[in-house]
Formats: sequence, structure tokens, C-alpha cells
Amino acid sequence: QAAGDQPLLGSLLVFLGVVSWALYSIGSRQLMERHSALTVNWTTLLVATVLQIPLLWTDRKMLDAGFGSVTEADWMALGYLVLFATAIAQQAWLFGVKGIGPSRASVLGNLTPVAAIVLSALLLKESVGTSEIIGIALILGGVWVVDRQTTGQAPSKGSRE
Repeated sequence: QAAGDQPLLGSLLVFLGVVSWALYSIGSRQLMERHSALTVNWTTLLVATVLQIPLLWTDRKMLDAGFGSVTEADWMALGYLVLFATAIAQQAWLFGVKGIGPSRASVLGNLTPVAAIVLSALLLKESVGTSEIIGIALILGGVWVVDRQTTGQAPSKGSRE
């Protein structure tokens, strides 16, 4: 289906992903009280891989094309995604959550679109317009305000932060 064919469903799925990531961040902090960040990360990746494999058989495009249509460049791109965009990024995230807590890490996670815009401009030569610059300024301002308010504040007694 073309992008935008089901905006409500798409929005709900993105929201589900956001809630899932928030729960993961909170739960991973608790797990890292008993296990290393490395163990939590690789266990998470292993479980996710096992759970995702059956989804391959529901992908009509993959079934129609077959695995033989996957090129060497496709495998290299997949390897890059697995290693850099997933394993290393997730490991860095977990070390960050362990160090500063899930709430503050989530605030800094709002810098993701800023990094995406800057990197796409640098690496892919994509243009950056006025709306992107305004968006970056708003994100940086929001992160600065929230981070400034939380920096130096001791967690409350019942807090897990």
C-alpha cells in the first residue's frame, strides 16, 4: 500500500511503537540492575530475531520474489542495519539508560530527528528547508529546557531514576 493510505492505522502503530520503546527503556533499566547491559542487549536482539522470523512468511513481496532475488548489496545493507543501526545503537542506548535513567534518556532520544536531518544532509546531500531548521530549533530548545530542569535534581525516594 502507498504511504498515507491508512493514516489512522499508521498513527496508531507508531504510537504503539513509542509506548513499546518507553516500556523497553523502563524495563531494561530494571533488568540491568541484575544483568549487564551487554547481556540485556543481546538477549533482546536474539528474542526479537526469533519472533520476527515467522513474519517473513507473511511478507507477500518477499514470498513473490523469493530469497534468490536478494542481492549481495541487499545482504550488505541488512548487515549494516543489524550491526550499526540495531546492535551498536541499542547497546549505546542501554548504557545511556543505565547511566542517566530512562526518563532523561528518553528526553535526549528526541534528538533522533535532528541527527537524521543533519546526517541525511551530509551523507545523502538532501536539502534542509526552513521547516526543518525551525523543527531542529524547537527540538533543541525543548530538550535543553527539559534537560536543564532535570539536571541536578535528585530523584525522589520512590523513584527508579
